[in-house]
Amino acid sequence: MVLAYHDAGHAVAAWICGIRVKRVTIVSDALSLGHVVHQSMPVCMETDSWDREDWEAFMYEDREPIGTPSLEEAKHKRETRIMILLAGGIVARRYNPRGREDYTSGDRENMHAFVRSYVTVSAQKGEAYVDRLKTRAGQILEENWYLVKALAEELLRRRTLEGDEATKFLENVAQRHIARKRRARGNMEI
Repeated sequence: MVLAYHDAGHAVAAWICGIRVKRVTIVSDALSLGHVVHQSMPVCMETDSWDREDWEAFMYEDREPIGTPSLEEAKHKRETRIMILLAGGIVARRYNPRGREDYTSGDRENMHAFVRSYVTVSAQKGEAYVDRLKTRAGQILEENWYLVKALAEELLRRRTLEGDEATKFLENVAQRHIARKRRARGNMEI
């Protein structure tokens, strides 16, 4: 059960942040107990130039770099990635407050490696930065707990959602939730 909530947390955080979820599973493999695959979010220059046959000519043409994000865009992408990494542990802790750990070792290692590679501050400031993002991610997940719960239940039933199934599932749950809130608000006004 905790694993389903954990991976649902990663997926919901990604989806809420506008990142397309490609796969969510609680089926274990050689590397993990379960996992979420989402749309790539490169923080640096985004280009497919290395895949081009004429990559040298392409790279040396006199043009603006393709997809070079502003500092603000890069910061936003970096923080989004960290919040998605944090989300599984936040949800697992909420679902099972007496659990031993907030995060799987893979989540923890990925998050710390990611923070170290993009945030050049002291360890203490790095922890404060992560704590701030953890608070923000926690608020997002709290506001959307109904999505986490619904996706976790769906994962327990189906074990894996492939392709756009997770995105469509979350969209449908969100639409039904909004419709219920509107109906309830309409009934209160009568």
